[in-house]
Amino acid sequence: LQSPMPHSAHVIKSFQVLAKDRNLVMPMLNHLTDIINNRLPYDDKPDPKDKKKSIKTPELVPMAATCALGEIMQCDEVEETITSHYPQFLSSLLLRFGTANSNLPKTIEPPIKSPNLKGSTSTTSAAAQKSGPLVASQQTLQTFKTFLDCGKDEEVQKILNESTTCYSKIESADYSNSIFEIAGAVCKAHPDQMRGIFEYLLPYMKGNYTPQRVVTASVFAEFVAHCKDDKELLQKLVNTLLAAIVDPNVKLLTLKGLSNVVSNGTDQANRYAPTVIDALVSSIDDAEEVIAKESMSGLAKVFEVVDESRVAPILVNVCHRIRPAFEKSDNDIRAASFTLFGSLWRFGQDTAADIFYEQIHNNLPCLLMHLNDENVAVQNACKKTLRQFAPLFRSEELKTFLLRKQFDVDRSIDYEDFLNEISKLLINNYLDRINYYVMTTIEYYTSSWVVIKGNAACFTGTLLGNLPVEKRNKINLNPALVSR
Repeated sequence: LQSPMPHSAHVIKSFQVLAKDRNLVMPMLNHLTDIINNRLPYDDKPDPKDKKKSIKTPELVPMAATCALGEIMQCDEVEETITSHYPQFLSSLLLRFGTANSNLPKTIEPPIKSPNLKGSTSTTSAAAQKSGPLVASQQTLQTFKTFLDCGKDEEVQKILNESTTCYSKIESADYSNSIFEIAGAVCKAHPDQMRGIFEYLLPYMKGNYTPQRVVTASVFAEFVAHCKDDKELLQKLVNTLLAAIVDPNVKLLTLKGLSNVVSNGTDQANRYAPTVIDALVSSIDDAEEVIAKESMSGLAKVFEVVDESRVAPILVNVCHRIRPAFEKSDNDIRAASFTLFGSLWRFGQDTAADIFYEQIHNNLPCLLMHLNDENVAVQNACKKTLRQFAPLFRSEELKTFLLRKQFDVDRSIDYEDFLNEISKLLINNYLDRINYYVMTTIEYYTSSWVVIKGNAACFTGTLLGNLPVEKRNKINLNPALVSR
C-alpha cells in the first residue's frame, strides 16, 4: 500500500496472487476495508493561497486501499468470497463514496516517492507518470463498478446503468442522491442482504466523519421504503433515524427516511404515524428552508395515507404551524406549504370536520391572495388546494364553481373575474363571515409583494361592491387602513 499509484503491474499481480490463497484472502480484504472505513480519510493542511485557512487533502493510504480492493476483485477466484460477504464490501464502498467527496480537492498529484517510508528512493511508476493527478472519487467509482462485475450483480448494474444521474452525481457534493439510487437498487435485487447491510453500517451512524454519517443516513432512509416484508427491520430503521434527527448534518436525510414509511402500506404508516408526524411537524418552521420544505413534503405524503384518528387530535396545531410559511419569500416553501395544507382535506369529513371547516375559512383569504402569486408553482398549489377543499365548503354552489373545468390546474384564469364570481358566492353562503374576510384581506395591504397588495385591493373591492348596500354597515372597515 506504500507503492506509488496507480499501482504498477507487479504490485497488482502481488495482490492478486495473495487473493488466490484461501487462507490469506479474507484477512487481506478485512485489512483493506478496515483502512477504508477507519483510517483518517483526509487531513487538514495549510491553504497555499491563504496560510490562515486550511484545506482538506485526501490521505494516500485509504486511496491505495481502495485501488487494491478493486484490483483484487478483478480475480475470478474471489467471486464467492465477495458475494458471501456482500454487506461488508458494499457498505465499505458506499462509505468511501462519502469520504472521497467531503469538501476535498478534485485531484491531487501522485507522490514522487513512496509515502511514509524513511529513506525510500522508489520513484513514481511509469503508470503513475502517465496517469496525471489522482482523483479519489473516480478511484472509488471504478472499484465499485469492479465490485458489481466481480459479483455478477447484473440486476443492480442494469438499474444503475439506466439511471441518468447516479454515476454522474456520485462524484459531486450532491452524492447523497446517488446513494439513494444505489441503496434502492440493492433493495430490489437483494432484499435478503438488507439486514446485513444495516448491521454493518449502524456503528457509522455515530461515526467521527460526517460523510460516513451522511452515507449511512442516506442508505437507511432509502431502506425504510423497502420493508414491507420485514417489520422488525423497519422498526430498527425508524428508531435509528429518530435518534439521528438531532444531528444537523443528517437531519434532512432522516426526514426523508421517516416520510418513506408510507411506502410500506397503511398499517405500518398508521403504526408509526404519531412519532413520524411529530418529528416532521417540529421541523416545519426550521430556520433552514430546505429542512422546512422537506418536512412539509414528507407530511403531505404521510397525510395521504394515515387514518383521520391519527391526525384529528393535532389538526389545529398542524394548521397553525403551516400558516407562517404561506408568506415566506422562498417560492418553493410557499408552494410546499399550500400543498401540505391541501393534503389535509382527508381529515375534514368525519370527527374533525367542524374543526377543519373553520380552518378552511380562516385561511381562505390567504389562499385567494396567493392564487395570483407572482410564482406559477404557488398559483397552481393554491388552485389545487381550493379544488381539494371544494366538497368541504358545505355549499353546492361553491363546490360546482371550484370543480369546473375552467379551474383546472393547467388552465389560466382571469383573476379579477374569478374574484368577482367567488365573492358573490361567499356573500350568498357565508354572509356572517364577510367581515372577517375583509378585515383579514386588509392585512395584505402592507405586503412586501406589490402583486399581493393589488390582489387584496381587488378582493376587498369585489366583496364590498357585491355586498348589498344595507349590509355594508356591518363591515368594520377603517378607511385609514384602505388609504395606506
